[in-house]
Amino acid sequence: MNPEPDEGVLFDNHTKDLDFYITFKAINNDELPAASCYEMEFINPHKLKDVAYSDWQKYSASCEAVKAFFKAPEKSKSYFPETLEQIDVAKLTAAANPYIGEESLELIQKKSPLINKDKTVKTLEENKTLVSDEIIQSQYVLLARGDFNFDGYEDLFLRIDWTLIDDNFEDSDWIVISKRSPGEKPYLLWRQ
Repeated sequence: MNPEPDEGVLFDNHTKDLDFYITFKAINNDELPAASCYEMEFINPHKLKDVAYSDWQKYSASCEAVKAFFKAPEKSKSYFPETLEQIDVAKLTAAANPYIGEESLELIQKKSPLINKDKTVKTLEENKTLVSDEIIQSQYVLLARGDFNFDGYEDLFLRIDWTLIDDNFEDSDWIVISKRSPGEKPYLLWRQ
């Protein structure tokens, strides 16, 4: 479990929950505070303003990682390195690239004449890596490690915060990837 997926978010080992403080702005301009994943469950995301909904999604993904982590078996075989820094996220499967609408970014890039296949990879922290090229900038955040699909192998729960550079459009995706042997490339188990 990554105890601090974002600044101001801490993992409380006693309650098995995340501690943070955020106030979401509702469509009717009410302020809806939340200080834990438990409190997030009482906020109706459909009543939030667009910007607040984006924040709600980001915190909800971290909360889902906490739930998945504690439901996972304690032991599993791992073929992933210890830190995200050691995983070459620039070479993750194409399915781990952000979706735009109903198309994967890979399809959009194939249609674009301005493709720079060279990606720049920068480690921001032990569990945060930035991957960028001239089209997109993606920050991979490791939220949790565990056997989330109960197959005996460790999986990684990642959040991808991405920005299209020219359009200044940003969003987040959440993925769970797995790897069942040392030579195998990580594959996608789940995406939201």
